[in-house]
Amino acid sequence: KCIFCKKKQDKKIQIELPQREFELVQYNLPAGSRNINILKIIGKRRIVSDGVISPDKSKMAFSEIYFYPQKSASSSRIYYIDLTKQKNISLGINKFLKTNISQKEQKPLVEAGMKALDTKFFRILTIVDWNEDSGKLLAKEDIGEFQGGIWTTDLWIYDFNTNFAYKLDSIKDDILYYCKKYYNTDLTKYKWNIEPLGWNMEKPDSISINIYGYNYGIKEFFGSWRIDSNSGQSYLVSKTDNKVETQANGFVVQEKTKND
Repeated sequence: KCIFCKKKQDKKIQIELPQREFELVQYNLPAGSRNINILKIIGKRRIVSDGVISPDKSKMAFSEIYFYPQKSASSSRIYYIDLTKQKNISLGINKFLKTNISQKEQKPLVEAGMKALDTKFFRILTIVDWNEDSGKLLAKEDIGEFQGGIWTTDLWIYDFNTNFAYKLDSIKDDILYYCKKYYNTDLTKYKWNIEPLGWNMEKPDSISINIYGYNYGIKEFFGSWRIDSNSGQSYLVSKTDNKVETQANGFVVQEKTKND
């Protein structure tokens, strides 16, 4: 406990203040709701996201976003800390919070926009969630311009079993094909995008995704899909229900105040 002592008439008076404590709370709630505020990036050279801890408490991943004023552009990377090399989880978290991560020798798991910068464009990596066995990390890459907002979203998987990152591109082609075949609609003529929700509850190796179109600024639901993280095969789940059962596996550290 924090105790302040001061002298008054040669007596010590103890004043007890609330003790700071931390707790782990589920990260992916509501499903797919975690986003990095694009506008807050402007004017800051570097932003670090919350650290997302794996279900088995062995790893913690986070994203770094960099802003380049000379080009009004941004890029990003995802790193992780091996918590098993710490004495306990608290030490690992403290190291994450206090260390200048940009100086770490560790290679990033995924990176976006680091090799080429487009003026006034952003490429932002956001962690969606860990899978249930802590072997895979799902992230999304939002691509767009600061003036016009997000243009498109890509899905990334980092597989810790193979130490390899790969992008799941096939679902967009499957959606385009489906709409063309069954509705005779060419989606390339419209503004639409995917919204990854997390790992599917019924099919744990698959990712739940909602599709939305934008008509005069109004967001319209286009259907729920899932994509297998191993094969890349995608499936239409529902045309009308956008509330898919999705897992919440990862955790974040949240500060709480203890009242004695």
